[in-house]
Amino acid sequence: MYKTKQQKSVILQEIFKCKIQTKMKTKFFVLAMLLTISGNLMAQSITAERIRDWEERSLGGFYLGQNAGLGTPNGMSLNLYKSREIGFDLPVFDVNFSDKFVFHANLGFNWKNFRMTKNERSFVKDYTTGEVSIGQPNYYTSALGTGQVDYSRMKIFSITLPFLFEYRFTESWFVAAGPVVNFNLHGSLLTKFTNDRGEHVVWRSNGLRQSVITADLKLLFGHEDVAIYGRWSPCRQLRKRYAPELDFTGISFGIQAVL
Repeated sequence: MYKTKQQKSVILQEIFKCKIQTKMKTKFFVLAMLLTISGNLMAQSITAERIRDWEERSLGGFYLGQNAGLGTPNGMSLNLYKSREIGFDLPVFDVNFSDKFVFHANLGFNWKNFRMTKNERSFVKDYTTGEVSIGQPNYYTSALGTGQVDYSRMKIFSITLPFLFEYRFTESWFVAAGPVVNFNLHGSLLTKFTNDRGEHVVWRSNGLRQSVITADLKLLFGHEDVAIYGRWSPCRQLRKRYAPELDFTGISFGIQAVL
């Protein structure tokens, strides 16, 4: 049956429309596939980077905290907000036992002080025997007339070896605990007071007989790059022979930026 020219023209237009629609569907399909593939690759890259960062976390880093004393002798009233510690731990090596359990060994330093403020008592050193004690009220000011002790502090600087066992709840949350070995290299005393003439006087003494090696217990609880920590120091800060009455337990707590 012969078709008119008008019928042939309509048929050709329909065929052309079908070809255009087919080409557009093909292009949209290819574009959708490319977007899907690129999205999957990006997600895998982000996931791999997070896992790599998680696996490379060493629990080193800078930390800042407050010190306190338990069982301090009479007259040793520490100011918690003025007794601080500062430290930094550098990663040495890690051992991955599994995806959850990791052992960390670090090397660092610790600077801490125990400070009494606005107190009649102060740290005192006998230069004959080298013994450190808590002096009688107005020990220094009584020799110079009336006055007031502004503050008195004991400072200790140490090289530290933290050994921490970490448990990972998730990729972000973790808890860690372990011993910290301290090599105490330097200790000093400093007392600042005001005499009856309003003059500020500073008394200082280096070369304390601090304990050479002590051990602490450290606990961290953190999320990604930030952790809060607590530290218990059961060992004597000064040798018993040179500070018989300064037998107290040190505790500290603060915040740490995790590497």
